[in-house]
Amino acid sequence: MNHTVLTFNEVQYKAKFGLTVIGQTIKDLNTDLTSFFNEFANNAPLVAPVLIFNSLKKGNPEVEFTLEQVEDMIDEDGGLASPQLKKFLEGFTASIKVDVEPGKQKKAPVKKK
Repeated sequence: MNHTVLTFNEVQYKAKFGLTVIGQTIKDLNTDLTSFFNEFANNAPLVAPVLIFNSLKKGNPEVEFTLEQVEDMIDEDGGLASPQLKKFLEGFTASIKVDVEPGKQKKAPVKKK
């Protein structure tokens, strides 16, 4: 899944996921990839507004969002209990999840001299 659709004030918006959105969010938060994912895992509500802002900008280039508008939309939808916030976080988490099958680990081939 590379996007979800969020509805705020009865208007539907495409919220895109991907490297561009993550990269811009990391720049906006002035952090690095590891810190971003640690913060997302431990304090998602602190990074979610900036992440949603960048996701909506990417998915709706014709709309000029501001971070404050996105924060207000989330607050008007219920704040931390916002169904759209929950939907976004679930979709984003699914988009970055990597399933690794448990099993035998293969050794790297060794070249003979």
